[in-house]
Amino acid sequence: MTTPAQQTETRAAETPRALALDLSVHELTLLLQLLNVPRLLGFVPESPVESPVREVLIDVLRARALLQLDQDGALGIQADAQLIVLSGALCPLALSITVAQGAQQTEQHWIYVMPNLVVYHSAPQPNIHRFVTVPEPATLAALVARLMGIDPERTAQADDAGITLSQEDWSRISVTAYGDAQPDVIAAMLEEIGLSQALIIGMTQAQRRSALAMLRIGVDQARQERLLLVLDSPNGYWSVQSAGEHFVILPADGRTLINRLLDFLRQSVSA
Repeated sequence: MTTPAQQTETRAAETPRALALDLSVHELTLLLQLLNVPRLLGFVPESPVESPVREVLIDVLRARALLQLDQDGALGIQADAQLIVLSGALCPLALSITVAQGAQQTEQHWIYVMPNLVVYHSAPQPNIHRFVTVPEPATLAALVARLMGIDPERTAQADDAGITLSQEDWSRISVTAYGDAQPDVIAAMLEEIGLSQALIIGMTQAQRRSALAMLRIGVDQARQERLLLVLDSPNGYWSVQSAGEHFVILPADGRTLINRLLDFLRQSVSA
């Protein structure tokens, strides 16, 4: 007898179709309970769904044709819903997109990558989770570019050669520049490390910071293997990309940045 996980892996290997699913936080929690899955990347249930809410939600999901009763009265999850939801628990690698814009709340997006199946997981409204399959590589690139706020038509680019930093220096920048330090303290540290004035402006005056991380999923942990950080600043885009034990920071216009994003996705999804 095959398990839900084995059934999902089999269906994921079939020809992908366009699938979309919106679930409330309680509906998603109940489906995970029925699948005996404790969490997804990007979602950890706060508490299990108990009676009488459980019975109400079961009726709601049956009315939506997401739950079915077999002849013996046992509950089963509709195959496409199971495929989409379990992708967040079974994927061997994932893309995490974090976007911070000004003083607004940070947005978090997840993309689960399985053989022949890519699923985008977002929270478009409070307590609502949306799962959408991404059928083509070009669609994935366009989706990630949109989420990161990259405008391919933007031509502004700083006249700067960029810099390659050690992991230690980049860690110092990450902790200080994106913490609570005062602007003059941040600028002095960046100048000490060797950043140009153009890059200091790019680092300290970015209106939007978008981080794309490729995560390799193990049995008990997710390990970050690649990082692409995009800074949207008054003097143009800047990209920060991990390269082994170093981080390369370069200016870019919109087209150049899209090409770097495409390279990142090709290396990540085919890894």
